[in-house]
Formats: sequence, C-alpha cells, structure tokens
Amino acid sequence: MHGPLGPGMEQRNSAKALRFLNEALVAGDIVPVNPNAGRKFMEYLPYWVGSATESHVHNVAIRAS
Repeated sequence: MHGPLGPGMEQRNSAKALRFLNEALVAGDIVPVNPNAGRKFMEYLPYWVGSATESHVHNVAIRAS
C-alpha cells in the first residue's frame, strides 16, 4: 500500500508521521534538502548535515559558473 508518505505507510498513520516531521523541523532536528520543493517531494536531512550540504551546494554552484 502506498500512502502519502511513501510505500509501507498506511493512510491511518500518515497524520502521526506528518506531525512527527513537523515537530522535528520546528525543533531544528531536521532540515529540508530543498526548501523550495513541494510538500510531496520534500526530503529531510539531520540538522548536523545541513550546513555541510549548504556549503557543498555553494561549492558546486561556484564550479559550474
């Protein structure tokens, strides 16, 4: 069964999972990979990876120009 949060997620559990993700996001425990992505395509990383990812994206952008 495919729920709104991917394979294996039952519809009845989706509200709990979304609440858990929102709480972790507000607490700063996770950061979005792409803050501009739509909710359906949003991906998260642990907070401690966030700064490394941002600098990596910045470095790639500099090399591309």
